[in-house]
Amino acid sequence: MFTMTVESHVPAFIAQLQRVQDSMKAELSVQGKEINRLYNQTSNTWKAQPRFMQKVEMNSKQDSVTVWAEDRIYWFVHEGVSVMRAVLTNPYVARTAPGVLSSRTGSGERLYASKKINKKSYKPRKFTQAIIKRIEPGFKKRMQSAMLKGVKSYVGF
Repeated sequence: MFTMTVESHVPAFIAQLQRVQDSMKAELSVQGKEINRLYNQTSNTWKAQPRFMQKVEMNSKQDSVTVWAEDRIYWFVHEGVSVMRAVLTNPYVARTAPGVLSSRTGSGERLYASKKINKKSYKPRKFTQAIIKRIEPGFKKRMQSAMLKGVKSYVGF
C-alpha cells in the first residue's frame, strides 16, 4: 500500500470559522479527485484496474487529503522491485514509463514467475512524485482562494 498526503496548515483563529473549514474541505475534496484522476490515468489501459480511494481530514493540527491504492501490482510498478522474478513474452512493451502520468497500449504479458528467477529489474514509475510536480505549484493558491471564499461568505461579501 502507498499513500499520498497533501497538507494545508490553517491559522488557529481562522480554523474556528465553520464556513472557512467547509470551503477548504470542499477544495481539498476537489484536489483529491484531481489526484485520483491522475493516478487512474497511469493505469487506464491495464486489464486489472487498481481502485484508488481518497479521504479528506480536517483537525486542529492539519487539513489533508489522502489518496491511496491497495493494489499489490500497482505498488510494484510504482515503487519498483529489487529483482525481476518474472518471464515475459518477447517482445514486451510496458504500458507505463517512469514519471509519465498516462498509460499506453503495451504488448506482451507475463508467462510465469518464480523465486528462482533473478533478472535485472525495471525502473520504478514513481507516479506520486510526478503528481506532486503537477499539483503542487497551484495548490497553495487554490487553498488560499478557498479560505478567502469561506471568509467572504462568513462576512457577507
